[in-house]
Amino acid sequence: QGIDEALAAAEAAADIGECWSDPIRPPIAGDRRSATVGVLMNEAESKRLLERAGVPVPPGREVPGREDVVRAAEAVGFPVVLKRLGVSHKTGTGAVELGLTDGHEVRDAAQRMDPSGGYLVERQIEGAVAELIIGVIRDPECGLLLTVGAGGVWTELVDDVQCLLLPATSAEIGDALRRLRIWPILEGYRGCSGADIEAAGKAIESVAQFAQREAGRLLELEVNPLLALPKGAIAADALIRTANEET
Repeated sequence: QGIDEALAAAEAAADIGECWSDPIRPPIAGDRRSATVGVLMNEAESKRLLERAGVPVPPGREVPGREDVVRAAEAVGFPVVLKRLGVSHKTGTGAVELGLTDGHEVRDAAQRMDPSGGYLVERQIEGAVAELIIGVIRDPECGLLLTVGAGGVWTELVDDVQCLLLPATSAEIGDALRRLRIWPILEGYRGCSGADIEAAGKAIESVAQFAQREAGRLLELEVNPLLALPKGAIAADALIRTANEET
């Protein structure tokens, strides 16, 4: 046929051979159906499930009322973060206060919050190299879809995410992290300390494995931010929405 056709055929054969050399992927996790409204767990409930699944979370205590917040803060250890439970988006709504260093500050912060739903008192985690977002949604066409990207305030400011179908391997999760624009920060930009990339990858993998195990009822999962630390990674905020009330 000619040199152009021969080279095109060789390239196609190489691509086919590469595909054949890969193992057959397992079926896509999660049935492909439209998500219902479902039941939204509060942050404390969501973190308990994720912690049992191997995702590190800050030391904390859930308390029902204002009279218990100071005692909980002393048990957790200062500085602490005080959060009102039952609110999805706490920043900007007065449902979270950071850097509380003593019982007086904790008590005053609780007085400024609506007590309905209770409180979550957590030790404040400092020194993060970067903040990541981990999301899982049920897509009506694709099943469960894992999103990894720049988290915290960067979630709304920059479009820096990578998406993977579940199940995803640890190598695929690592490749997704390396494709992020914030990868140089995670790696250690211009001599700055980098993040514990292995710990961040393991936390993301634990979220993915949890989502796969709960594929029958999971509708939505979000960890934002996952704090990528010089040593370790910790889920500072989380929510889970399921198709029923069973936990």
